Amino acid sequence: MLFLVFQVGADRFALEAARVVEVLAMVELQKIAGAPVGTAGEFVYRGESVPVLDLCLLTLGRPSNLRLSTRVSLLRHEPQPGMIKPLGLIAEHATATASCLSRSPMTDAAWTVIACASPSSARA
Repeated sequence: MLFLVFQVGADRFALEAARVVEVLAMVELQKIAGAPVGTAGEFVYRGESVPVLDLCLLTLGRPSNLRLSTRVSLLRHEPQPGMIKPLGLIAEHATATASCLSRSPMTDAAWTVIACASPSSARA
């Protein structure tokens, strides 16, 4: 299995790449009035409005640092059975992938993922 590796604050995580449609450079977002905490805004992708969540804002209470490695991962989201909608996630250091052999949990001192064959290869 292939995973997209990213960072939230000092912690490293991985997201199954099969759920990722595209990894985009930061895009200009429009604010959404009355949106829940953690919602960074929305943008139009191929004619469809895409809500975007900021993982640092959701978990740490601060927006993600805007760096070249801060990306918007466009995911396939299924809010209801049979309904696929795009969802954007802003994550820091979202520029690496890791190959994994199994789904058994594994923790490394530097980052947490789902069992990777070589954790050191995904550190960036």
